Amino acid sequence: MIGMGEVFIMLLILGIFIALACTACALFMMLYSACPPGHRRMSPGMVWLMLIPFFGYVWTFFVVLRLSDSYRSYFNSVNQFDVGTCHQGLDLSYAICSACGVIPYLGSYIGLAGLILLIIYLVQMFGLRRRILSHAAAFPGSGTLPPPPTHLPPPPPGPGGVGQ
Repeated sequence: MIGMGEVFIMLLILGIFIALACTACALFMMLYSACPPGHRRMSPGMVWLMLIPFFGYVWTFFVVLRLSDSYRSYFNSVNQFDVGTCHQGLDLSYAICSACGVIPYLGSYIGLAGLILLIIYLVQMFGLRRRILSHAAAFPGSGTLPPPPTHLPPPPPGPGGVGQ
């Protein structure tokens, strides 16, 4: 019979896993949002599909591989070829470890390796994100965000109003 203490510990562990998964999704969303829309291979909001049980293991492959492709597309467009594949081998390793984390007995070790690979991958990708944002600041016309308006347009002419 399972006691209240065991149930509490299981719920605590489940809560920690959910918090980590939500944090990872938010970080991936930040990475996708930094890439200009013309180079994105996926909408930033689609990363939240990784939270769907079982489907998330497969979707992780799409998220990380398309993120690397998006960043590589951007850097190639601005003639910065020193980024290589944008850590595509690292993201594939993370996705494989994430999917293999459900294997009984070995899953906890593989999952820990996947967590370490995720941290390394995110650190590397946030370095590339920083480069994108600094390039956007240096060249405002090619940035990831539209420039702020310098003036408001005049109101449209209306019946009996301005412009007649």
